[in-house]
Amino acid sequence: ISGIGAAAGSRWYSQLIRICQERGAVKDSDFPEVFLHSIPAKWMDEKGISDKDGAIKELSSSVEMLNRCGAEVIVIACNTVHVFHEHLQSLSKAVIFNMIRIAAESLNGTSRAGILSSSFTRSSGLYHDALKARGIEICSATDEQQGFIDTMIDRAISGNTGVSEQR
Repeated sequence: ISGIGAAAGSRWYSQLIRICQERGAVKDSDFPEVFLHSIPAKWMDEKGISDKDGAIKELSSSVEMLNRCGAEVIVIACNTVHVFHEHLQSLSKAVIFNMIRIAAESLNGTSRAGILSSSFTRSSGLYHDALKARGIEICSATDEQQGFIDTMIDRAISGNTGVSEQR
């Protein structure tokens, strides 16, 4: 599921292709069948989810569509909407990868981690809860830094990712 961060699905798909090639894929038949459902996410802005009801409705419809397509695994290319993971998983015939849990598990043996995310993800505590459960100390952005991060998210969504945005 993509479109939540306009280029997120494209980046995810590019990474999938690269991983398949690293594992020996060389011809079209070596790659998995993929359905990429990009949704317009009118309920999102640079700070995160601005309309929870709209988000749940649109994401639920996407999961139902992927059920009809016969999806075996679902990946949501967005951190923020993982606040709905449990609800979406209850609607899905497929396993929906939990990006938050996967990230937390990948940090085993780590004592401290920094989190850069949208304001919504920061305030929801998604990563905080998962990391604290593993005894990992969290380093979060200050309010001033969060404003800068949200501005960068807005620029990335709009495609403004030139040199001046990278400073």
